[in-house]
Amino acid sequence: MSLQNAPYVRPLTKAILMFAFFAFLATSASATYNFSINDNISNFTVDNCDLLKVQVWESFNVIGYRRVTVNLRKNGSIIASEVIHAVGIGTQTHIIDFDVPAQEGTFDVQGTGHPPGITVYLSQLCNGEAAQTWLPGFGTYGSWIDDNTFPRHVVDMNYDGFSDIVGFASNGVYVALNNGGTGFQPAALWISGFGTNTGWSSKSTYPRYIVDMNRDGYPDVVGFASNGVYVALNNVGSGFQPAALWVNGFGTNTGWSNNNVYPRHVVDMNGDGYPDIVGFASNGIYVALSHSAGFLPPTLWIGGFGTHAGWSDNDTYPRHIADMNNDGYPDMTGFASNGIYIALNNGGTGFQPDTFWLAGFGTNAGWSSNSAYPRHIVDMNSDGYSDMVGFASNGIYVALNNGGTGFHPDTYWLGGFGTNTGWSNNSQYPRYIVDVNNDDYPDLVGFASNGVYVARNSTGAGFQSATLWLAGAGTYNGWSNNNTHPRHMVDMNHDSHLDVVGFASNGVYVALNRGFYFQ
Repeated sequence: MSLQNAPYVRPLTKAILMFAFFAFLATSASATYNFSINDNISNFTVDNCDLLKVQVWESFNVIGYRRVTVNLRKNGSIIASEVIHAVGIGTQTHIIDFDVPAQEGTFDVQGTGHPPGITVYLSQLCNGEAAQTWLPGFGTYGSWIDDNTFPRHVVDMNYDGFSDIVGFASNGVYVALNNGGTGFQPAALWISGFGTNTGWSSKSTYPRYIVDMNRDGYPDVVGFASNGVYVALNNVGSGFQPAALWVNGFGTNTGWSNNNVYPRHVVDMNGDGYPDIVGFASNGIYVALSHSAGFLPPTLWIGGFGTHAGWSDNDTYPRHIADMNNDGYPDMTGFASNGIYIALNNGGTGFQPDTFWLAGFGTNAGWSSNSAYPRHIVDMNSDGYSDMVGFASNGIYVALNNGGTGFHPDTYWLGGFGTNTGWSNNSQYPRYIVDVNNDDYPDLVGFASNGVYVARNSTGAGFQSATLWLAGAGTYNGWSNNNTHPRHMVDMNHDSHLDVVGFASNGVYVALNRGFYFQ
């Protein structure tokens, strides 16, 4: 993946092209433009740092009916086209917007059906610099063929407030420390093992997590091997200590064949600050509580929610571990065929019997998979209670939490971002529910074909219209799916705003959050 296929960061760059009977010319210092006064007009070159947002203003006289076609071309080939149908008498002005994904080439605007002799006024506002590679490597060119085989995480490993890169290579775990929000230091091998050379063939079969297990502020490695769960403690931000077996079970030797059929989570279930193991077995949910240097033997917290009860896999029937009643203890949320069931945490000792909170959002209502129709559990109105967010075919629905006892009926928050508008699955077109403007209301971030769109949360009552925050980082620019080219939303420069982190073919790219665009 070359530089032009990486996340470009020129969201304020604009080319405004005005067609008029009398016009004048102006040029910009950031690129070279050549003009010609004919029907094929305004040849201009887009350099590496440019991101075009082209707006065409077409003004012409109408007597009865006029049909005008405006084409945006790259290197002589049409890449976008609009047709104006004008009816009436007198001068009319029509505005056409072309969003051009970041790329190199020579562009021109071609008009047909309008009077001859029209010229162009072009100006450009150019801010910022082009996206730079923060770190070579960790991409497909460097043998990181996909995220299932070679998982990559973005997390602060040395407790300095800046998020780092953690990659599980074939021979071990590599860490590239963040260089103060401006780039990454060279990657270093922190521990051998946990990779394909030692049998960790995929993160689906052998899940690995980066979690602080001993409450020292430094994230550790937690790996589910064939025979049990191994933990490698963080050596104060400079490496990992040797891995140790913390508990038997939860691996392939005891039937936990993959993380889709038998999901496993690492989360504090009893409020003591130490993350525990939560596993969805065939016959129910098992929890192994942590005692800071190991796990207690797993115990059955509740029956059901496993394959024996029809929960065949986590893509068809998603299950989440999240606090639903604001008591500080994570609960179980399951999307069954007929609706959403909740099993509340009984003070860190087990789950209460599950109850039915809301109809819909399951296979009976067309939610066939979590990849095609993602569902999230997150507090959308900042009241402390987790809500349900679902991406349906026609848009986004939200069911607000009714104070920890159920969900209100779901409401339609925003059109688009579903299968009806081309968002076919969450791997090709990832969608995140995260707070991008630091107002405590989670927003929608979607990676479309041509770039990253953001729809801000209107203080817990709906989403505003989506706007393009970053061109690139989508399928048009080679980011084929989130397994091959993972994209994350993480604060990279310690300013409390989430940034875009993308693992391209040739390295790690970062687009920083500027409040209303990514750069």
